[in-house]
Amino acid sequence: MTSDSPDPQPVSPARPLASVFPARFSLGRIESVCWLSPEFLRVRVLSGNIDRLAGTEIHFRMVLPCPDVPTIWPMLDRAARVVWPQTLHRPVYTVTAIDAAAGWLEADIFVHPGGRVCNFMLQTQPDVEIGLMGPGGGGVPVADRLLIGGDETAYPALSRIIAAQNSAKIDCYLFGERTAYPFPRHPGLTMYHRPQGEEGTARQLALGFDADFAWFASEKSRMRHVKQAIRPILPKLQTHLAVYWTRPHENAADVAAKQRAPLSEP
Repeated sequence: MTSDSPDPQPVSPARPLASVFPARFSLGRIESVCWLSPEFLRVRVLSGNIDRLAGTEIHFRMVLPCPDVPTIWPMLDRAARVVWPQTLHRPVYTVTAIDAAAGWLEADIFVHPGGRVCNFMLQTQPDVEIGLMGPGGGGVPVADRLLIGGDETAYPALSRIIAAQNSAKIDCYLFGERTAYPFPRHPGLTMYHRPQGEEGTARQLALGFDADFAWFASEKSRMRHVKQAIRPILPKLQTHLAVYWTRPHENAADVAAKQRAPLSEP
C-alpha cells in the first residue's frame, strides 16, 4: 500500500502553522473494540467527517495519538503543506464497514506479537481520540473471473472484494496460518488455505490460470514469487500485486545462534 500523505516535515519558527487540518484528515473517537476471531479485533470509530472514506478507495491511515505527551495532530502550514509536528504511528488499514451518515466506520486489526496498533487497541478506552487519514491504496476490482489472495493482513481487503462481486468466479488463496475470519459467502467462491504458501502457489500459477483480474497482497519477500508468476500472464492494468509488510531482517548473531542450536526432536 502506498503512502497517501507527504513525508513528515520539521516545524520551523520561520514557517508558522495555520491551525487547519489537511483535507484528507479528520479526528475520530473509539466507540468499541471487540474480538472478531482469535486473531482479529474489530474497532468502531465515531467521526462526523468521513464521507471521503465511503467511496471506492477502501484504505485509510489510522493515526495513533502520542503515548507520552499531548498529541499535536498534522496540520497545514501557511504554504498549504502538510506538517507533522510529532512523529505519529500511522499504518494503513481497510475500511471494513462504514455509515458516513451515521458517523461511524469499522476496521479489523490482525493481532500479532509486537503490533503497536493491536496493543494500543487492547489497552484503550472508549472516547480515546485517533486520527483518520485517507482514503488511498486502490479500490475494489469487479470482474467475471477473479484470482485473489493474501495473508492475514490482507483478509479484510479480500473480504471487501468478495462482497463486491455479483456472479463472478472467485479463486481465493489464504496464506495466513489460520482462516478464522468471517469472509462473506459467495456462490462462485472457492477458498484455498496454504499457510505461507506464496511460493508454491506461484509455481502453480506460472503454468497458467483463468482470470480477468488478479489481486494479491502479502509479505514482501513472499510476494516476489507471486509477482514473477502473474506479471508475464496478465497486463499490469489487470493486476494489483501489493506488499503489505516487510519481515524484519535477522542480524548475523541471530542467524549464527540458530545455526548452532540443536535440532529439535521429530
